[in-house]
Amino acid sequence: MKTAPDHQHFSITKWTLATFGGWMAGVFLILFFASLFGALGIETSQLPLGLGMGTAIGLVQWIILRKIFVVDYRWLLYSALGFSIPFLLLDLANLFFGSISIAYALPVCVAVGSLIVGTLQFTLLKPYFVQAKRWILAGFIAWMAAIFIFKLIDFFRNLSTDTKLMLAINLSLILLSGLALGLISGRFLDFIIKNEKQEQ
Repeated sequence: MKTAPDHQHFSITKWTLATFGGWMAGVFLILFFASLFGALGIETSQLPLGLGMGTAIGLVQWIILRKIFVVDYRWLLYSALGFSIPFLLLDLANLFFGSISIAYALPVCVAVGSLIVGTLQFTLLKPYFVQAKRWILAGFIAWMAAIFIFKLIDFFRNLSTDTKLMLAINLSLILLSGLALGLISGRFLDFIIKNEKQEQ
């Protein structure tokens, strides 16, 4: 018999802040994996983007969810794997068909990755929550919002020649991206958790 979820331990605020922390940690993981790949002679790979962010976000989410219901390491694995797949495919496309700009490919890779991750993680939520399927939509909307905000950096790039101003704008957009990801996914998850399945 499965253990009933303890939804009292879930907080949208804590989820948002944890996801934000994962977002920022993901930036460092991306740099780490990029350096690792570079040391192996793979300097043009985009895989570190998906692997780094997917691993960081999956880890912080798993830590929180373990306090609410029985969820194993697969939550983290699915996040890292799901976001790695589209970027790996992008690397293969670049290898066989020529260079594809990451600026244009990034939203597509994130969209595909979010759907893969959401679908895989849905299988872990399904035994416990009636509205588990909403997690697929939640991940897609949250990640698209985060990437939309992040891509505004390109829009504001030529706004001013003031280096400090542009640095402040870029940093603000990066921070807002992580907060949007956490807040949107958190609100969806709050609804999902409050609609747990009842024992028959």
